[in-house]
Amino acid sequence: MPNLKYSFSDDVFSEFRSQQIIVKPISERWERDKYFSLRKEVFGLEQKIFENSDIDSADFRSTGIIALSSNFAMPDEVIGAVRIYLDDSDEGGKTWFGGRLCVASNYRRNRTFSLGTALINEAVSLAKDLGGERFLANIQPQNELFFQRLHWRSIRKVQIHGITHIHMEADLDRYPFMHRGGMTS
Repeated sequence: MPNLKYSFSDDVFSEFRSQQIIVKPISERWERDKYFSLRKEVFGLEQKIFENSDIDSADFRSTGIIALSSNFAMPDEVIGAVRIYLDDSDEGGKTWFGGRLCVASNYRRNRTFSLGTALINEAVSLAKDLGGERFLANIQPQNELFFQRLHWRSIRKVQIHGITHIHMEADLDRYPFMHRGGMTS
């Protein structure tokens, strides 16, 4: 008798992952709303860093960048997010910060492509396009090696919201290091 998979058993099926993904700055209201929803899911519900909202003053001067999955060639879900903004203390406007990098849980640890890599590439490259000469971020320690592999150097440990982070800087000469925009696995 053949080994059948029964449709009533959830453990038989893997979660759907779109194979068409676009990484781009937010341009539509629904994208912005889903961007903030994903951040709340990751930083509030999963990591429990923020109780109510992770929105802060940087959001009012930042550019949100998203990874969008598509279904039948129509973008339908925000599956990754990051923000970039100018450093307030840099009067010359050449230092940019990145932050709130997150990826929807069912798109993490994908062997075919890395949304985190694509989001970081777009964030640093866009800041560079906008005249940035320096790009910094505060990274959770478990992600330090990942960032180092993407041409970042560690500067020092800092405390953000009571959690240790690593203050890091991107090597702008290495960006962009991959195609920007769409991804297909």
